[in-house]
Amino acid sequence: MRTRITIALLIAVSAAAAFGGEGPAKPPELKVLERFVGTWDVESVSKPAVWTPKEVREKFVEVRELVLDGWFLEGKARAADRKAGHFSWMMTYDVARKEYRIWLFVTGGFSSQWSGEWDEATKTLSMTGDAGNGVTYKGTTHFIDKDHYEFRLMVTDGDGKVYQDLKNTLTRRVGRP
Repeated sequence: MRTRITIALLIAVSAAAAFGGEGPAKPPELKVLERFVGTWDVESVSKPAVWTPKEVREKFVEVRELVLDGWFLEGKARAADRKAGHFSWMMTYDVARKEYRIWLFVTGGFSSQWSGEWDEATKTLSMTGDAGNGVTYKGTTHFIDKDHYEFRLMVTDGDGKVYQDLKNTLTRRVGRP
């Protein structure tokens, strides 16, 4: 196994050197990722639903940066009180699929993947995902201005049963760590 990984890495490095270390041109859709860069204070409210029988209010601090030569946005969050779990995620624009893609990873082993599109006129990213067993995610990220946005998430099944009803309000930290 170790030998295969080493060979794969050598092939990747050799290919990069052969092409002068440059890959394909970045699509203009990657500019949307820049809106998310920074440190954000997150206020989260989950209304009562299957996954949250009682209302849950949490505060998080989330740090986001462009990685892998600007092709991906990476976000890492921790609860402000450090009692709740952590999560991290990656986002990019998939040129072949012509859609934005997000992968989310949460303490305890939960993960999900989403896809969607950006609407420049409304400054809104609309995403959907499949949780399995007929349960789907529908989320929107709406930028109010460059330092504020809201994230809404509804998780439902085909019968309309609500598994999660979440609203996050995010404020970029300006001039403070």
